[in-house]
Amino acid sequence: MGLRFIAISVILLSATISLAEQDMASYYHEKGLENLNNKSYERAIQFFDRSIAEDPAYWDAWLSKGEALFYSENYNDGLALCDEVLSNSKGPQGEKSAPFRMLDGSFSKAYEDKYGVPPITTLGTGASSGKMPERYQLALESYDEALKLNPNLTSAWNGKGILFGDAGRFDESINCFERVLSIDSSLAEVMNNKGVSLDRQGRHEESLACYDRAIELNPKLAQAWMNRARTLSLDMSLFAWAKQNASHAIELDPSLDNEESWMSWGYIHVF
Repeated sequence: MGLRFIAISVILLSATISLAEQDMASYYHEKGLENLNNKSYERAIQFFDRSIAEDPAYWDAWLSKGEALFYSENYNDGLALCDEVLSNSKGPQGEKSAPFRMLDGSFSKAYEDKYGVPPITTLGTGASSGKMPERYQLALESYDEALKLNPNLTSAWNGKGILFGDAGRFDESINCFERVLSIDSSLAEVMNNKGVSLDRQGRHEESLACYDRAIELNPKLAQAWMNRARTLSLDMSLFAWAKQNASHAIELDPSLDNEESWMSWGYIHVF
């Protein structure tokens, strides 16, 4: 998706290293972030690995590598990365470990979505099987652990909201998104996500207001334009407007040019 990434600010104390090593680790990390934002995920991972090689305790690089693994759908390696960091006695502790616990939850859910049985049986209507898959339960535990350590970690609340939404528990989903927006009302992605859960409840006028606000906050948020197109298309008298919105979404992100975009509303992950 052509979305702006929201970096997690993690203040961590690295092991004592020379200034030259520190500079090289930071340099490779910055190069990795450039590639991450350009969706060159494999190249980004290579730079993050070089950063980590320079300074194994540079936890920002580990976290950034985790994001790149997530967006490249390399979920097994992502779960292994989280396990390696969280089991490291010299790794980030307490609140500083919260982003990795959040990331672990996102990997668990994404793995289930890709390889397991989806809890939503009909994405267009939000019909649910009524069952919470095992890896969803694990993801929920990870999100809750992260939020115990940092109650204001917006990415964890957002991930939890997406999980509840995909499990058909829309009221709980909306509550999570509203919690995020009470912390930071400028997050267009989360405003979009609230709209998705409202849409799946059939509350289309409210959802359109959310997409409108998301686009106002970030006019380049392609998924919000496509979600608004999907909702507008439910009213045949608004179909021409819906097509205009869909066309603009595809201009912003050509990957949205597929039938599935018109068949379901899309949540957005925030890291």
